[in-house]
Amino acid sequence: WTMQWAVTRGSTSKPAYGSAIGCAVDGRYVYVAGTIENGASLVQGETIVDSQGGDDVWIAKIDKLSQKVQWITQLGSDGDDRLARYGGISIDNAGNPIIYGDTNGEIYRARSSSEDDSVDDVFAMSLDQDTGKILNNNQDLFLGGISS
Repeated sequence: WTMQWAVTRGSTSKPAYGSAIGCAVDGRYVYVAGTIENGASLVQGETIVDSQGGDDVWIAKIDKLSQKVQWITQLGSDGDDRLARYGGISIDNAGNPIIYGDTNGEIYRARSSSEDDSVDDVFAMSLDQDTGKILNNNQDLFLGGISS
């Protein structure tokens, strides 16, 4: 089977780029993740997933048996957020996907105005396998847009 998602240009005149960088398999499900650049958005069917600004991270859950997308999400900050170029996705023991990468935005911490935007932080986040929402201390938090 094959999957392909469209990438649509955001509110900027910059080119719209999307890349798939990592994949993890958990039994019946495949998780694919990557980066969407320049404020662009992924398109799933007739749904355009919201960009958070700059570069965003995306992740999709696909059922191998039915070949249907269970959910797809694009998340990040108003800065540039990118999936790690090597091994940026994994699965925890409970079956939840974990993604990690770098950001010059504010995903989990406020950055002061005196901080250099060219210096990136690193991030790691666990997502709920059923919804694609960010898991944090047993509280569902979510940054970004989602389509199921």
